[in-house]
Amino acid sequence: MLYLKIILIFFVFFFQNLKAYKVEIIAKVNEEIITNIDLKQEINYLNFLNPKLQEIKDENKINQIAKSSIIREKIKNKELKALMNNKENNKISKEIEENFIKRKGFANKAQFKEKLNSLNLDYNFVIEKLKIEAMWNQLVFDKYRKQVKINEEYLKDRLEALIENRDKKYEYYVYEILFDIEKVEELGKKYDEIINSININNFSNTANIYSISNTANFGGEIGWVKETQFSKEILNEIKSLKNKELSKPLRTPAGYLIIMYDKKKSIKEFFDKKKELDYLKKFENNRQLNQFSLIYFKRLKKNSVIYEY
Repeated sequence: MLYLKIILIFFVFFFQNLKAYKVEIIAKVNEEIITNIDLKQEINYLNFLNPKLQEIKDENKINQIAKSSIIREKIKNKELKALMNNKENNKISKEIEENFIKRKGFANKAQFKEKLNSLNLDYNFVIEKLKIEAMWNQLVFDKYRKQVKINEEYLKDRLEALIENRDKKYEYYVYEILFDIEKVEELGKKYDEIINSININNFSNTANIYSISNTANFGGEIGWVKETQFSKEILNEIKSLKNKELSKPLRTPAGYLIIMYDKKKSIKEFFDKKKELDYLKKFENNRQLNQFSLIYFKRLKKNSVIYEY
């Protein structure tokens, strides 16, 4: 009798766990499927990139964020496979690892792996995802670098004006949310929706939900930006903001931008005009490439066949 009870308990336990690990298709992007297992891994990955995401208690919202993230990656990876070769793929692996370890503040690779293990994340899985994003950036650079237009004289004049008009220079720790709308009439409603989400979920989590920028997975975090690197419109806007105050939606070629800063400090080092101009040109170059990246991706997405279940 005891033996039968043990067998019964075993089968109940077995089928309960079988049900828990049942593989279900939740989406399909072109010919590639996305399963509930993929979704779980993506949630762990996004929590690693932006720990504040764990504050969102709405499971449906978290699932949608993760699903959208996987869909973006599938679309990008299909284009990468078609246009980039394995040599370029392998070349950037080590650089990706080193740059990411530095960005996230890990002392070394061992500490990085230890953190991944604590979150049930496979090291190779994470590196592959970072590699896809890096290769996408390289693809965008190769495709659009000749279309980037830098007006050096304009940048010089703007730099001179900043030097003359202000004794003290600042840099800001900036966050962004870039969003798109179908019609201009929808702007007010969409902006209010994002502001309401920020009030409930905070800025970083709202960036994960709404932003179409490459910074979305990092909670919209851009990092330290010198005031000389902002466009005139954005600089005027950010100078008018208080700490953690939200900007109005700013029109850009890639969509509408909401910015916020949570830290500000004066620049105390010697102001080297040549160095600052080089920074400004690099920042402007990256800004234009980011816009090309978004426009390129939106075109690919429009031409993709996507089913969500």
